Amino acid sequence: MTDTPVRIGPSAPKDAALALLLLPLLGALPLVAFQVGGAIAEAAGSDTGGDFLCAALSAVFIGWGVPVAVAVRSGRDGYQWLPLSALVAPFALPVLLCLGALR
Repeated sequence: MTDTPVRIGPSAPKDAALALLLLPLLGALPLVAFQVGGAIAEAAGSDTGGDFLCAALSAVFIGWGVPVAVAVRSGRDGYQWLPLSALVAPFALPVLLCLGALR
């Protein structure tokens, strides 16, 4: 009798631990990208309001691009909670701030 191949993925505790660790890191990523993008644009001497545009665009692209890439890659590797955490992360910090939980 032939053995059926079994795909071995990450353990459930490892998946949950990585998901909980990744949630605040990816949640703060748009804020960090906004600050860094604004600082770079300010250092370049943009005086026409381009600093805010640069900061906002970098926050949008990095804040959405990285979590989607993490979700796709970790989903392919067999993780269950990590992709969900990566896709929820951009919303977690704004929701907590709106609810007043981090006062």
